[in-house]
Order: sequence, then C-alpha cells, then structure tokens
Amino acid sequence: VAPNLACLDMDCDSQQALEVYKHFSGQLTSVGVFFKIEDYFLRFCELTFPLLEILDFYCDDEQMFDRTAVRTICNFFRNLTKLRRLTLRCNVSMEVIESITRHCRELVYLSLKTDLLQENSLQSLGQLTNLKTLTLDGWMLDNVLHGCKPIPALGSVRLVSTKLSDPFVLYGHLGNVAPNLWDLVIIEADIDDNVLQFICDNFKHLKCLTMESCLMITDKGVKYTGRLPILRDLQLGFMDITGAALTSFPSNTIHYISMLRCDLITDDDLLKLPVAFPSLQQLDVTSCHRVSEDGIARLRAIMPSCCIEDRLLTE
Repeated sequence: VAPNLACLDMDCDSQQALEVYKHFSGQLTSVGVFFKIEDYFLRFCELTFPLLEILDFYCDDEQMFDRTAVRTICNFFRNLTKLRRLTLRCNVSMEVIESITRHCRELVYLSLKTDLLQENSLQSLGQLTNLKTLTLDGWMLDNVLHGCKPIPALGSVRLVSTKLSDPFVLYGHLGNVAPNLWDLVIIEADIDDNVLQFICDNFKHLKCLTMESCLMITDKGVKYTGRLPILRDLQLGFMDITGAALTSFPSNTIHYISMLRCDLITDDDLLKLPVAFPSLQQLDVTSCHRVSEDGIARLRAIMPSCCIEDRLLTE
C-alpha cells in the first residue's frame, strides 16, 4: 500500500495511527506529528525513520523532562542523521538539544520553544555547521546562547515572543553566533529604541529586517535602520510609527517595504516614499487605518514601476 508515500502529517493518538507510522517509517522523508494524549508518545519515539529529512513535532512539555522519556527521545534523535529541518513545538531540555546537535548534523533549519531553557542551553548549536535558519520562540534567559561557537552559515534568525531582562546580552551573543546574519525577524519582543540602535550598529550584513508588535519602538528607533548599509527589505507590523519617521532616512538600497497595521501612516506619507526610497520596487500596505484607496491610487500614478499591493480596511 502506497509504496511511494514520502510525507505523512497525522496525529498519533491511537494504536491504529501508531501502526500506520510504523508501517511507513522506513520510507518517510517528512513527518508532522501531534500527540494529543501521552499514551503513544514514547512508543512513537521507539520507531526509526532512516530517511527522515523533515520533522514537525509537538508533545506535552512534561514528556521532555521526564528522565525515562528524555532517554527515549535522545535515542530517537540519535537515529535521525539525515534530518535537515526540525520544528519542535514544545519545550525541550538541554539534554535533548545536545542529542539533536550531536547527531543531526545535517540540519539547515531549526525551530525551538525556549520557555524552559536554562543558561548556556544552546551552546551546543555551534556543532550545527550547516544551520542556515534558527527560530527561537518564547521566554528565555539572556545567556542562553553563551558559549556557542560561531555558525558562519547561519543567515536567518527569527525571535518570537522573547522576554528578556537584558536584551543587550542576547543580541550581543547572537552577533557572535551569527556573524553573517542577513535576515532578522523580531515579533512581539521587548526591545526598545536603544536595543534597535545596538542591532543596527552591530549587524551590518542585514539585508532584511522585520519588526512586528515591538511596541516600545518609537519614531526615534525606526530612524536607526538607516544605519544598515545594505538593507533591502523592511517589514513593519502593528507599530506606532509615523510617516515622518519612516521617510527620514533616505535609502537607495531598500527595494521592499511592508506595512501591516501601521495606523499612523497616512496617504500623504505614502506620497513621500518615492523620494525617500528611489529604488523601491515593491510596497505592501495591509490594514493601515489612515491609508485610503485614493492614496494608493495616487501613489501608483507617481510610481508606475513599483508593484504596490494593498489590502485596506473597508467599512
């Protein structure tokens, strides 16, 4: 049955589901598995997937800290030597992370929940020399990356809902870990203007910067992005910044701007974009309250070569 099946995305919450995974385990290259109940979690982790390259994984956090479970989980990852993309939608212990970094050396993409990580928990990431993209989601200690060796291949980092006592420590370590970082995404993070200034002064390879729901960033902070010499893409979402601030740092390098619920931006502000960003090739405007269809039409008239996508709020 289904001899060519390579991808399976299915909850494992019954004996029947476990048998399906067991039957196809030898041929699957991609698995997305969700454990609604604990009964079949460890039994799933006893299976082997010799060809697996992509794994999207969710279980209860408690499983990742039970001593018996941790040993089983570590053995599970020990056999995933071909894994290239790993998404863990649950908190994990340092021991599990070390097993992943020791045995899954082909990883190019890693996404982790960080709420329960301790200091230095990610120092072993330096073993993943092929890692290109890293997502860290949740509360974390400032020193979580302390001791991690540089990963020159790491070009894209996504930080989601990060709450820190001293963000400068984390971003300082990040600069050492990802010396060639070109894409930084910061969502719902507690960074202020001073932290953004630090980022713009120390991550000079950035080509793409995304900030969403970073509510402590003001007009003053946004202006610091003008210090990024090769920035091409600037994406802002749910930010209380004005058009005056956005157009106050003229740039010939920016080709793409996205604005999502930037409700202080007006039609008149849009008309200043061609002067501030003469190389702009694409503009996305989504649900910005003070931008109208008329404003978009006027901008299209003066920037006919720019692709302008609008998804405006309607009454």
